Amino acid sequence: SVWFCRLTKPAVLLFFITFVATFGGLTYLATVQYGRIALEEGLLYHLSRVDHRHNYSIWWYPIYLANRNAPGILLMIPQLILLVLTSLASSKNLGFTLFLQTYIFVTFNKVITAQYFTWYLCLLPICCNEIR
Repeated sequence: SVWFCRLTKPAVLLFFITFVATFGGLTYLATVQYGRIALEEGLLYHLSRVDHRHNYSIWWYPIYLANRNAPGILLMIPQLILLVLTSLASSKNLGFTLFLQTYIFVTFNKVITAQYFTWYLCLLPICCNEIR
């Protein structure tokens, strides 16, 4: 397949190995320095975070009705699917891809507050020629 050939290029594999080593190494160092709390508050908290106050998310009402017992990880599945599909489909223009990925990440996030909009709005000038 075309995608398998693209993903197994040496530069892509080197980038992936570097990413995993850096992320894993920094996470390990934080865990050694601060213990389990570094994992809980730095990474794992975001998987289970559901907040119905000050939230502009499309998931706001289901979270509110579930009385904060909404399955946090299940709400991330549409976001993950869209991020994977758009990363495979829109790789020709880096500026537009950055905007699209950030827009999807923010739009389908479980918790969105006002400052989240600046994440993709600051990328809008880079790709305004692509959006028509």
